[in-house]
Amino acid sequence: MKCLRTINLLIFCLAFIGCSKQTEYQMMVTSAQSCEVTVTYPDGYWGDLETLEITHNENSGANVVFHPKTIDLNGASSKCIVFNVARPNEKELEWSEDKLSATGHSTLRFKSDTQDIALRFEFSLHFSENKDILGGSSMYVSAVSFGENRIERETHPFNEKFVIDITEKLF
Repeated sequence: MKCLRTINLLIFCLAFIGCSKQTEYQMMVTSAQSCEVTVTYPDGYWGDLETLEITHNENSGANVVFHPKTIDLNGASSKCIVFNVARPNEKELEWSEDKLSATGHSTLRFKSDTQDIALRFEFSLHFSENKDILGGSSMYVSAVSFGENRIERETHPFNEKFVIDITEKLF
């Protein structure tokens, strides 16, 4: 009887451990990836950039490293931050019927002394039918959403960096 209780306890523990592993973040990995984005913003929008934190919602709030820069956008100098978007959780991808493509998302929270917003980055993933010739798989950020706004990538994902101008969407 004591042995039966021990076996039941072990089965329960294994089942509990198995359930908890289903929700952990497992980043999708591909051959070619284009996950770097540039977000432009109006003067003073983030306040002091020293207080800006970017965290990845799907990975238990892991910090995302960003770099402040200035770029030329439509002939004017614009402040921006550049960072790599954390890739989607492999277990949450939505696959096509032929299993050669999928979509997913990552949500990043931008919090500073003046702002607290979430940007939802949409990813497209494609596998080549002939990976020996074409190199396997590719993943890229295809769009970003915040509030009622959605900005789609206009160029081929590997030709240019994805520049997101939130200034025109905020005002």
